[in-house]
Amino acid sequence: MAYKLKQIPSDFLVSESLILPREYINIDSINTKFDYYRLTKCGYTTFTVIETIASECKINAKDIGYAGLKDEDGLTDQYISIPDKSIQTHLEEINNSLFIEHNKFIQLTHYGKGGKPIAIGDLCGNTFQVTIRNLPFEVANKIYEHKYYSVCFINYYGLQRFGLPNAKKDTHLIGQHFLQSDYTTALELLKKQPSNQGEQARQHIGDAKLFFARLDPRIEAFYRNSFHSFKWNEEIKKYLIEICSSEYIEKNEGDISYIYPLQRKANIDMLQNYPELQYLKVRVKGEQLVNIHSNRQTIIQANLSCLDISADECNKDAYCCKIMFFLPSGCYATIFIEQLLDEIVTQ
Repeated sequence: MAYKLKQIPSDFLVSESLILPREYINIDSINTKFDYYRLTKCGYTTFTVIETIASECKINAKDIGYAGLKDEDGLTDQYISIPDKSIQTHLEEINNSLFIEHNKFIQLTHYGKGGKPIAIGDLCGNTFQVTIRNLPFEVANKIYEHKYYSVCFINYYGLQRFGLPNAKKDTHLIGQHFLQSDYTTALELLKKQPSNQGEQARQHIGDAKLFFARLDPRIEAFYRNSFHSFKWNEEIKKYLIEICSSEYIEKNEGDISYIYPLQRKANIDMLQNYPELQYLKVRVKGEQLVNIHSNRQTIIQANLSCLDISADECNKDAYCCKIMFFLPSGCYATIFIEQLLDEIVTQ
């Protein structure tokens, strides 16, 4: 079934769930060193927006905090923290600087003040409203008939982890070369990326290690984490093959592949036998990159509601279905929807 996601930006709405403790918005406190903004964006990565704000305000990008990265090919909301009063006189210029058209813009709205920066790891999760397009009527109607679903799905890292939309998925390879201290090859791969960092890499002349040293260290952490995510996906596939034997299908994009069991029972067996697998993640502490060992759940249970179905105005003789759901931090909506539709079609 050739369903379509993110055909237009409004098909993929993401709203960050982040509880800011009360002291964060106590405007009378003398310790309110940071301003908090709600960032709505479309057509830009979080990295691009952070770099633009830093450039406009003449501050270091490392001083702008965020809890998670949001894709460019959707309409997303998230929170960021900025040192107190850094952008008050620049807010209009920032909002205008990345406004091109209705599907490529940013909008910063002041949310409050507080004493701590927002950081990676603060995120609770994300709420999604997604329109799935190019569906046969029978499938769209089947989703709508049930209205509410509870689905156990394999908690893979999605393709977004490994590269930008319509670009080669090789950020994990850049991360692998970081781990090997091969900055020259990492830089050559980065030059091929259609991103802000890729453009900066193409303009760089000289030592590759120096280029990366000048970047926000969270960017290097992202690439290293991309490699660790690739390794985690490979690890869970090994256990799934053990459980499923030959009863699975494999889907590939380049050297990124996913194993999906043909029987729903395999997910339950995975949950019972291997509920978690060890995962190595990289965090920035001060100016240093620190390795942190943790466990990542192999199977996630998510609930969704079907809001409506209608004729698909973007695809002839097809239907679209609008659904809403919440996923914990680190889970991928595209991975969830892939398995949801497989389950519905095979019921």
